[in-house]
Amino acid sequence: MRLPSIGDVVDDKFRVERRLGEGGTSTIYEVRHAITDKKFAIKWLSPELAQDDLAVELFIHEARVCGRFEHPHAVQIYDICRAGDPYYMLMEFLEGESLEARLQRVQRFSAQAASDILLPCTEALGAAHRVGIVHQDLKPSNIFLCTVEGRAEEIPKVLDFGISNLSHDGHDFSPIAATMHTVSGTPLYMAPEQMRGQRADPRIDIYALGVVLYELVAGEPPFDSDTFAGLAARIVESQPARLDKVVKVAPAFAEIVARAMARDADDRFATMGDFADALRPYGSQRPSVAITPVEARRSDAPRRPVRRAWKTTRPGV
Repeated sequence: MRLPSIGDVVDDKFRVERRLGEGGTSTIYEVRHAITDKKFAIKWLSPELAQDDLAVELFIHEARVCGRFEHPHAVQIYDICRAGDPYYMLMEFLEGESLEARLQRVQRFSAQAASDILLPCTEALGAAHRVGIVHQDLKPSNIFLCTVEGRAEEIPKVLDFGISNLSHDGHDFSPIAATMHTVSGTPLYMAPEQMRGQRADPRIDIYALGVVLYELVAGEPPFDSDTFAGLAARIVESQPARLDKVVKVAPAFAEIVARAMARDADDRFATMGDFADALRPYGSQRPSVAITPVEARRSDAPRRPVRRAWKTTRPGV
């Protein structure tokens, strides 16, 4: 077993054009259908994990989750297939860049620009929550700013539902739920109860999106530490500096961010829709299907380096 090479034809129909990126468990390629010439992306499970039952189940789980709902601001997954032993996922092909890459480039965003980016994401996440899906790993690298040929707008899309919790009638159905002792997520964006390993709840996504909003506008995350233990302690035990004490924003906007990031889940917005309703007046009021490219207000001071070495915890992967 090996990873595809440029020029290979997968399943006699998808010609591999280029490698788009890779993570700890998979590699993503741009491919073109041999007959229709349409572009797709394929997410290829690492060959060394193809015999790992839990890794395979997590991979299939992502496709199962995305098949449960469809939204213009969530990446589409069309199929999951096997090419011999390795598994691959057939996905929507996206042009553009991740929000993380954009943030590194422009340093920080205005409150309006950040709101324009995240409001469409609240719609996708609200749709997921309504069918029992909690993302659990929201962060700038899992939000993609898509460019569309012939249009001046960008479309934000939520990516990577790989560790999402899928539930129905109060029962969890996911490989993550079967390993409750494992903390899953990316620590910088994890809610206090998520750090404690408690059951996933839609309000952890509200917390994570609040952290992303804070980071976009402040140019740095609300918490940071040299160690995982130190970061966890800060998230669980302390409140970050209010956003309006860090940068110049309206106190009411800072209050929205603070409420989304409340340590006690009961003090947060009850639903993603409530969060969106509070945030909407700070956006540009454009239709939610697209946003105009934004220019950030560059900070005079260099952006403090953010420690992103912490990896998403995935049991057995």
